[in-house]
Amino acid sequence: MEIERKGFSLLAIFVLQCIAVCAHVEVNRKAVGKLESRRILDELRKRHTSHVFKRSTSGLRQEEADIDELLLRSLNEDEEAPSGGNSADHRQTEDGAKLIEDALKGNVDSNSDVVNLLESMFVDEGNTHNAHPDGIAEIASKKGKVYGDTHDSHRLTKQEMNDLQDSSTGRKRRNFLTSAPLWADKIIPYTIASSLSVKQSNIDVINKGIKQFTDYTCLKWVPRGSTEASKASYSTYIEFFSGSGCWSYVGRVFRDKQQISLKDPGCVSVSTTVHEMTHAIGQMHEQSRSDRDNHVTMLWANTQDGKENFNMAKSSTHDYNPYDYESVLQYSLTSFSINGKPTMEFRDRRLDFLADSATGLMFYDIQDITDAYDCTKPCKGANGNTPLKQCQNGGFVIHNCNCHCPDGLTGTLCESAATDAECGPGIITLAEGETKTITSPNFNNGGPYPTGKKCVWLVKVPNGKNVAMTINEMDVTTNGGACNHWLEIQYNLIGQTGPRRCGKLSHETYVTSDFGDPTMMLLKFDSAFAASATAGKGFSLTVTPVGAGCKSAPCVYGTCADVGTSDFKCTCTNGYTGRLCDTLEGTGDISCNFEGSGCVFSNSKTLSYDWIIKSGSTPSGSTGPSSAQSGSSYLYAETSSPVPSGNKFVFETPLLQGVQRCLTFWYHMYGSDMGTLNVLVDGSSVWTRTGDQGNSWKKADITVGTTTNYKVAFEAIKGSGYRSDIAIDAISMTACGSSTQAPTTQAPTTQAPTTQAPTTKAPTTQAPTTQAPTTKAPTTQAPTTKAPTTKAPTTQAPTTKAPTTQAPTTKAPTTQAPTTQAPTTKAPTTQAPTTKAPTTQAPTTKAPTTQAPTTRQPTTQQPTTDVPPLVDQDLHCTFEVGTFCFLENVLGDNFNWTNRQGRTPSSQTGPTSAFEGTRYSYIEATGKRRNAKASLQSATVSTSQPFCLSFAYHMYGSNIGSLSVLMVSSTTSLTLFDESGNKGNQWNVAYISVPPTTGQIEFTAVRGNSFRGDIAIDDVHFLSGDCVIPSTTTPAPLTLPLSCTFESGTTCFLQDVTSTDDFNWSRRSGRTPSGQTGPTSAFDGTRYAYIEASGKRNGNTAVLESSPVLTGDPFMCLSFAYHMYGRNIGSLEVVYNGTTVFYEFDNKGNQWNQAEVTLLASQSSASPIQFVGTRGTGFRGDIAVDDIQVTTGECVTDCSDNPCGPNSVCVADAVTTYRCDCATGFTGTACDIVMGPVSCTFEDGEDCFLENYTFDNFDWTIRSGKTPSGNTGPNSAIQGSKYAYMEASGRRKDQTAAFITKYKFESGDRCLIFNYHMFGRGVGELKVMQESMYSVELFSKTGQQSSSANDWQTEGIDIYHDANDTIVIEAKRGGSFAGDIALDNIRYIPGRCGCEAISCLNGGTCVDTAAGGTCQCGSIFSGLRCESYVDTILSCTFDDGGSCFLSDVTSGDNMDWQRTNVRTPSGNTGPGSPTDGTYAYIEASGRRRGANAILSSENTVIPDVGPRCLRFLYNMNGRNMGTLSVWAGDRGSESEVWSLSGDQGDVWTPVSIDIPASTDLVVMFKGIRGNGYRSDIAVDTILLLNSACSGVPLPA
Repeated sequence: MEIERKGFSLLAIFVLQCIAVCAHVEVNRKAVGKLESRRILDELRKRHTSHVFKRSTSGLRQEEADIDELLLRSLNEDEEAPSGGNSADHRQTEDGAKLIEDALKGNVDSNSDVVNLLESMFVDEGNTHNAHPDGIAEIASKKGKVYGDTHDSHRLTKQEMNDLQDSSTGRKRRNFLTSAPLWADKIIPYTIASSLSVKQSNIDVINKGIKQFTDYTCLKWVPRGSTEASKASYSTYIEFFSGSGCWSYVGRVFRDKQQISLKDPGCVSVSTTVHEMTHAIGQMHEQSRSDRDNHVTMLWANTQDGKENFNMAKSSTHDYNPYDYESVLQYSLTSFSINGKPTMEFRDRRLDFLADSATGLMFYDIQDITDAYDCTKPCKGANGNTPLKQCQNGGFVIHNCNCHCPDGLTGTLCESAATDAECGPGIITLAEGETKTITSPNFNNGGPYPTGKKCVWLVKVPNGKNVAMTINEMDVTTNGGACNHWLEIQYNLIGQTGPRRCGKLSHETYVTSDFGDPTMMLLKFDSAFAASATAGKGFSLTVTPVGAGCKSAPCVYGTCADVGTSDFKCTCTNGYTGRLCDTLEGTGDISCNFEGSGCVFSNSKTLSYDWIIKSGSTPSGSTGPSSAQSGSSYLYAETSSPVPSGNKFVFETPLLQGVQRCLTFWYHMYGSDMGTLNVLVDGSSVWTRTGDQGNSWKKADITVGTTTNYKVAFEAIKGSGYRSDIAIDAISMTACGSSTQAPTTQAPTTQAPTTQAPTTKAPTTQAPTTQAPTTKAPTTQAPTTKAPTTKAPTTQAPTTKAPTTQAPTTKAPTTQAPTTQAPTTKAPTTQAPTTKAPTTQAPTTKAPTTQAPTTRQPTTQQPTTDVPPLVDQDLHCTFEVGTFCFLENVLGDNFNWTNRQGRTPSSQTGPTSAFEGTRYSYIEATGKRRNAKASLQSATVSTSQPFCLSFAYHMYGSNIGSLSVLMVSSTTSLTLFDESGNKGNQWNVAYISVPPTTGQIEFTAVRGNSFRGDIAIDDVHFLSGDCVIPSTTTPAPLTLPLSCTFESGTTCFLQDVTSTDDFNWSRRSGRTPSGQTGPTSAFDGTRYAYIEASGKRNGNTAVLESSPVLTGDPFMCLSFAYHMYGRNIGSLEVVYNGTTVFYEFDNKGNQWNQAEVTLLASQSSASPIQFVGTRGTGFRGDIAVDDIQVTTGECVTDCSDNPCGPNSVCVADAVTTYRCDCATGFTGTACDIVMGPVSCTFEDGEDCFLENYTFDNFDWTIRSGKTPSGNTGPNSAIQGSKYAYMEASGRRKDQTAAFITKYKFESGDRCLIFNYHMFGRGVGELKVMQESMYSVELFSKTGQQSSSANDWQTEGIDIYHDANDTIVIEAKRGGSFAGDIALDNIRYIPGRCGCEAISCLNGGTCVDTAAGGTCQCGSIFSGLRCESYVDTILSCTFDDGGSCFLSDVTSGDNMDWQRTNVRTPSGNTGPGSPTDGTYAYIEASGRRRGANAILSSENTVIPDVGPRCLRFLYNMNGRNMGTLSVWAGDRGSESEVWSLSGDQGDVWTPVSIDIPASTDLVVMFKGIRGNGYRSDIAVDTILLLNSACSGVPLPA
C-alpha cells in the first residue's frame, strides 16, 4: 500500500508537470479542438462501456478519483486562462455539445457512441413532443450492427433444427438452444484466416470482442495451439474468416474446425463479431426466446420468408433473466425486411431505440452467460458451500466473485449510488403511501442547475408495489432538436439504458415495468457531457409507490390512490369529474378564439407535433392565412421540415358530458401540397376536407355529440410538402336549437387541460403481468350454462385458439374443433341445458326443460317498412377493410363499437390481435360509465329454414361486463347467447342454431365496473343449415375399391376435415374465379375439387381426409389427376399412415397431370388418406384434384408400365419384377442427384442445369449479338454465339430476374465458374446465393464492373453443396434502362476451384493443389488473391461496412467528398466505371471554381513507426479538370507532398508517395474544382504502408 501511495504521488507530480509545460506550448487551435473532441468522444465511449461492463469491485479506487479530479481542475484552469483568441468559441469546440452538433449535421461515424446517445433522446422543443433528433434514424440505419443483423444467419445442425420445432425438449437455458453443446471446459481455441487477418483493423475488432468475454465471463477465447488451448478436452476450434454474410453455428457442433463468417466489408464490427461469438457458445437470438410474444410483436407480412424465417423462429428457452431489448442478440427492428418497414415492434415502443444500440456484451448478456456456464462455481468453494455475495439493487456475481452493478450504482454489494454530493441522497426508499419530491440542484431557487454534474437517484418501494415517477416540471437545455443535458429514466430494467428526456414539459408519468424488478427505478441526470451548454431551470419530480390499480396511471386530470389489491380512486382537479377524472364538468357552451385563456381544447400529448397559436402570416410562403378570421390570433399546423408527410396534429377536448351540440368553426386550407382536416368524435370522422380550398377563411357547421360522454377533436394531416399549413379559428360549441344563451363552460383554472396522460407513459402501455395466451390454453372446467330458447340443438364448445399460434382464416367456424378445454357457449335449447366440459372433442348439449323466450322492448327504432328483409341470405362480418359487414352501430345506445387491429389501448384487457385477418370490433371500456351499452345490429332477416350463427368473442379483464346476442323483432326479443365475466386472454368461438324466424340480429355489450372491461368479437357468420357438429364416434373402416370424382349425385370417400386445417376445398365446374391460375374444366366429367387461394394467407392449408382404409392386400394403388397452375402455387401433399407418399410444389403449367402411388397398406390398423393443399405466396395459387381412385394391389407390375422416372432406366428383375437403374451421371433413390460436372453455355440443344425462377419479376433472355439498348450490355457472347442477359428496358427499379438449379447435386465441394458482364450507367446488382434452410450470399457486385461492351469478367466460387441446396443467380434492375446484366459459360464442377477460376493480383502465381487453386504471393503481398500489402497500417476502400482512416473535415473546406459505385452524375467527367466497389469523388456541378473538399486522417491516431508509403488510385477525367493534392506531416504542420492538375483521361492511375516520419501524422486529400462542371476528381484504394515506397510495385 505504501508503494502504491508513493506511486500515486509521483504520478500526480508528473501530471502537474505535464499540464504546466503544455500550458506554455503554442499549438494549432483547430488541431487542439479536434483532439479534444476525440477525447470527449472517448469519454462518452468509456461511459457507455461503464454502463455495460461496470467494474465488479467495491468502487473506483480513491487514487483514480483523485487523479481525475486533479486533471479536470487543471484543464479547467487552462481553459479559463487568456489565449489570445475567442475563449468562448474555443471552449465550445472542446465540449460534448460540439459532438452533438456535428453529429446532427451528419459529420459522424454511424458506429460512434454519440449516435447511440442521440437515438435515446426524447426531446420537447418548440411544437415537438417526445421527438428523436431529426435525421438520427437515417444515420443509425448505417450502423455496423444494423448491417450485421440484416445479413446474419445462424447455422443449425439437424438435431438443432428438430429442437427448434419440438418445444417439449427437457433442459432449457435462457437463450441457449437445448441441443447446442456447450464448450464444457470453458476454453474456445480460435484462429483468424488470412481473408480477415490481412487487415490489422479486422484483428483489432476480433480482439475487442474476445476481451469482453475474457473480462466479464469465464469463457476463454485463446489462440489455437497455445498452452491454454491444449488444456481443452476437445479438438474443436473456431476459425474466423471472411465468407458470405455474417453467420455462425450454434454451440460447439464439430469435432475439428468450426467457422464464424465475418464478411469484410460489412460484418467486421464489434457488435456483429460478439453477436456471432455468442451463437458459437450456444445462444439463440433474443427475439427467439419462448416468452418473446410478451415483449415483441412480429410483423410477418414485412419479413423475408414470413414465419418461415429461421432467424425469427421462436425457440424453447428457459427465461430466468428478463427479456432485454438492448441485448447484442436482439435484432434491429427492420432486420430481414422486404419493404423497408419494421419486421418487429417492441410492446413498449418508447424503447425501440435500444434494438440497435448494443456495442457488444450488454449487462444482461453477461448475466445470461454467467448462468448458463455456471461461471460462479469457483466462488462457492471446493465443496460448493461457500455463499456468494448478496448483490443488491439488480447486481449479480460474475466469474471474479465480485458484484457486477448496474451503471450508476457502486459499492461492494451495489448498495450505493455514484452521485454528486450536490444532488442530495442517492438512495430514496419510500414507505407505502409515502411521496417524495426530487429536484435538480438549485431548482427551488429558480435555477439554473449547475453544469458538469452527474446525479443518480435509486428509488425503491415496498414489495408488491411499482415505482411511479411524475415529471411535475422540466426545463432542461436542448439545441437543434437534441438534448445538451438530460434526465435518463431506467424504468424497464434496472441494468438497461432508459429514455433520455429534455426540453420543456410537465405532467408526464413513468411506472416501472413488471418484467424487471418493479420495486426499483433508476434516475440519472447529466449536465456534464455538454458542460459548456447553457443550463435551464431544471426539473421537479414526484416519486411514489403505486399498486395494481394506479400503476397504469388511469386518472387523466387528477391524482390516483390505490384501493384494495387492484382497484383505485381518482381525486379530480377542479373542473373535472368522472371515475377517471377525464370528463369536463358542466354542459354549457364552449368557445375558443385563441385570444387568451379559457379554451378547453388542448394539443394531444400522444403525438410529436402541436398546433400553434399565431398572429399574422405563417412562416412559409404560398400557404396558410395572412391573418386571423377574427381578432388577432388563430391556431394552425406548421408543416415545414422536419414534419414528415402524413403526420397528424390533433387538438382535442377532454370528455364532454353527453349532450348534443352544434359545432361552428372557421378553417383555412391554402397550399399546393395541402393535406386533410378532419373533425373527429370519439375518433371517428364526422366532417372532412382534403386538398387546396383557396386562400380564404371558410365556415363550417356540424352537429356533434351523443347522449353519452364523448370527445371532439380537430385532426390536421400534412400533405405531400410544406405548402400544407392548415388553420382554424373562432370555434364554438352550443346547444343545438337553444333559444336562450346557455352558460359557457370555462376551462378549469387550477390545472391546464394539457396535463392529461403523459406522452411516453399512456395508461395503455403498462404490459400485462399475466402469461400470453399463446403459451398455454386454459384447463379449467367449463361452467354450466343456461339459455332460454325454443329449440334443443347440439352445440359445440368454443375453441381456445390463441391468435398467434394459428394463422387466421376465412373458413366457416364450424370446422374449428377445440383442442383444449375452454368455456362453452350457450346454445339455444328448449330447456335450461347443462353443458358438459369438452375434453378432446366437442361435447353435446343435453335437452333440458322448456323455458319461454325472454321478451324485452327493442333498443332501436323499428325498421322502416320500405326496406325489404334479407330472405334466407348468408351474411358475413369479418371487420376487414374493404369488406361488407352486415352489422352496424345503432342509435339509441350509449356508445359505439370500434373496429381495430392490434391490441386494445388499455392494459390487461382486450385481445392483442384479431381472431382471423387483422381487424376485429370491440367496446372500449375506458371513459365509459358502468352498465353503459353498445349495440351492433343487422337489417331485418327472414329465414324459412334453420341457420347457424357463429362468431369469435374475447372477454378478458378483471372488470368484464356482459355480451349478449339477441334476435329482435317488433314485439319480442329472443336471447341467443349471454355471457358475462372474465373468460381469460383468449378468443372463444360460439355456434348457435337459429330456428326459422324474422328479426334483427343484435350484439350488445355492457360495460363492467372499470376500464379493464374491453369486449371484442370477430369472424361473424350467419349461414344456412344447422351448425355442423363433428362426430364423436369412430367411423367404420373403408374397404376397396374407393372413388371420388366430385360429380353431382356420386359418393366421395374424402371429406373436408373439421379441426386441423385453415379452410375447405371447394367443388366446382368450369374455370376457377381468379385469372391465370386453376383449371378451366375438370379432368374427367364436369366437376373437380380445388383450393381457392384468394382471401387466404401464405401457408394456410385445406385437407381432404378419408375414413381409415382397410385392405387384406399388402399394397394399394392410389391414382389421381392434379392441376397446379399459377405463379403463386404452394404445394400438394398426399399423406397415408403418417407418411408423405406424394409431394409436388411450384407451377406445373396450365394442364392436368396424373399420378399413381403404390401404398404399403397398414396391416396392424386402418389409416386414413389425406390430400393436403397449401396456399402459396399469392392469389394465383389455385390447386385442383380430380378422379381419385384407390384399388387393390400395386400400381406398377413390370417395365411395360414405364415406372421409372427421368434419368433412369427400367430393368426386368426376377425377384421384384423390375428395378430402376440410374443413368450415367445420376444417383439417388429417385435418380435425381447429379454426380459430375454440369454447364450452361446457352447454346442450342444444351441441357442447361439452370432454369428461370417462377417467383421473380421477369425472366432471363437468351440472345446472340448485341443487346437492344445502346451503351449497355455485351456485343457478343464470350464463347459460342449465345448468352443470357437481363433486359433492363421496360422494367422497374429493383425488379429481379433469377436462375435456379433444376437438379440436385451430390453433397460435397463444388466450384461455380461463370463469366459476367455489367456495363452501363444504370447497372444494378448481380448476386449468387446458396438456398437451403437459410440463404447465404456467395457473391455480390453492384454498379458497372465492365469497362466496355467486350469486357467480360470471370468469377470462381468455392461452395460446399448439400444435396438439398439450391443455387440462385439473381440480377436486380438498376436505376435506368442502361443496366443490362449478362451471364455466359457457367460451369458447376465437383471439387475446389482451380487456377482456371482464380486470378492472382500483384504478380502472384496460381498453383493447382488437391485443395484447389492457391495464390502464391510475393514477399510484400498477402490475401487469398495477393490483393493486400503485408505491411499495411491503415486503409480506405470506401466500400460499405469497411473501415476508413479518412473522413470529411467539418471546417476549412467548401464541400464534402461523395461516395458511389457507378458513374458520377455529370457526363464526360469522372470515372467510366469503379475500380471495384465504391470510390470517393468530388461533384463539381453546382460549385464555384476553386471550391475544395478535404479528406483527413485527423480523427485517427496513426502509430509512430518511422517513414511510410502512401499508395492510392486516382481518376481525373474532364476538360475542366482542377487539382488533386496530398498533404501530410505533424498535426497542425501539414505540407503539400504531391499535386496534379488538368485532364488525365478516363483511367484509374496508381501512385505512391513517400511520407516522412512524424510523431503525430495527419494525411489529407484535397480536391479542388476546376473552371467548369466537367472536373469530377475520384480516389480509391488508399493504403498507408509501414515502409518506404522505393522498390515496392504499384498496386494492381
